[in-house]
Amino acid sequence: MKRQLFILAGLFPGGEAAEFAARALRALDANGDGSVDFAELAGALGSASRAAGWERRLAWAFNVYDGDGDGFISRPEMLSMLQSVYRMMGWSEETQKDKTTAGAASGGQDEKARCSCLTPEEVVSRLFEAADVDGDSRISLEEFTQAARNDPSILSLLQTEG
Repeated sequence: MKRQLFILAGLFPGGEAAEFAARALRALDANGDGSVDFAELAGALGSASRAAGWERRLAWAFNVYDGDGDGFISRPEMLSMLQSVYRMMGWSEETQKDKTTAGAASGGQDEKARCSCLTPEEVVSRLFEAADVDGDSRISLEEFTQAARNDPSILSLLQTEG
């Protein structure tokens, strides 16, 4: 898996991709043997495609955010993953401040622009407020899916487009 991590991390030379790569590869490794074979890769690509349907794509995303594979996303897992995505994309507090300023200058009309300038901590707070229905400080796949079904803007919080 180290070679696969190296290759995946190389796709993001401007940022730190190691943690994201490790989580993505763990989600790809369906049988848990420490490597990703062609069947697992093909299955994951099928799950990620638009043709797979949004619930299947959500389940795959959930598995990436569920760092320890226990079937729940905790606040620390979500925060760690989002911080790793921000680092991978080369985003810092300064770039987030710049986006906030730019969003305010444009009148703040674009929901996606507002979401993309949130810090990882703010994203975690919003997601847990919307999804942690039972208040146990962790999100199940059912809660994750229901929150996305109730409020599709939640998905924009998890997108990594800058």
